[in-house]
Amino acid sequence: MIKVLISTAALAGVIVLVANSSHARTTIMEDHFFTISEDERDVAIRSGYKDEGVCCYALHVATVPLYRLHLPKNGDYFYTTSLSERDSAIADAGYKDEEVCCYVWAVASRGSTALYRLYNVQSGQHLYTTSVTERDRATAKLGFKDEGICCYLQAAATPDSEALYRLSRATSGTHLYTTSISERDDAVAKAGYRNEGVCCYVAKTILTTPLYRLHHSGTGDHFYTVSLFERDKAIESAGYQSQGICCHVAKAKAPNLVPLYRLYRYSSGNHIYTTSSSERARALSNDAHRSEGTCCYVSNAATTGSVPLYRLYSQRCVTSTWDAFLNWLTGKSGCQTAIDNRSAGEKK
Repeated sequence: MIKVLISTAALAGVIVLVANSSHARTTIMEDHFFTISEDERDVAIRSGYKDEGVCCYALHVATVPLYRLHLPKNGDYFYTTSLSERDSAIADAGYKDEEVCCYVWAVASRGSTALYRLYNVQSGQHLYTTSVTERDRATAKLGFKDEGICCYLQAAATPDSEALYRLSRATSGTHLYTTSISERDDAVAKAGYRNEGVCCYVAKTILTTPLYRLHHSGTGDHFYTVSLFERDKAIESAGYQSQGICCHVAKAKAPNLVPLYRLYRYSSGNHIYTTSSSERARALSNDAHRSEGTCCYVSNAATTGSVPLYRLYSQRCVTSTWDAFLNWLTGKSGCQTAIDNRSAGEKK
């Protein structure tokens, strides 16, 4: 058996060398996780998250985005309120995203009417109509298949609505729907479309919008945004994966709503979300976080139709090989040291 003898001075030199090495590093990875699901909350707790209780209240779903997509090969325009259906059409069917056409109502209400969706397998074209007569004629005589109700709109103009125009192009059978008068007129003047007038009326005021949730498997960070563009960019360029819609919130300030602040920590690549101005100020004061403004607006108290939004927290350490060796030599956890150092800094 070979015995390896290390003098006290030599051992101290190794410890100093490793401690000063740029490779000796422990990174604390933090995550704030939000959900309106009690089952999902409980699963997260069992997997190591700490329950921080109700952060705020998500809003009762009122308006939802109507996503618009375009298929270049045949000119078809596709409209849906389903985020998963939108993503699937882009990933699997060749559709191109054209962002949000407008906002519509999630459920039927007084004065609302259904927008029916139909599809022609032969031409690959979609048709949308509020007319039951037109729907039945298209399925009986024009080769369309009824795909059910797309969403709900207003049959007549109201102070909180705006017109959704319908246009058609005879050469391809394509139908275009838009709230933009300039787009409508350009389509008629330059693209061979015929103006068919007002199809129905959609929401002028955005009452609620989805709060998109994403996750980064590398950093463990959950990312939340109401911006469809920012969501897509995070998936495309930043390594995040979609986890669908967390809940529904407001984009703009309104009575009885409070801001949900978003902050970012560069050192670990993690976000913090809070409705507390003091927690926000504390995170900014130690220079560890940068403010990313207001994520959205939520309710700080239960209201009719609102649901509690639970906040959970996790903290884990990622230790380099060199740092693990240092921990063995010193007998102290580099992870705990890093946590202690951070806590001390944040209390200053």
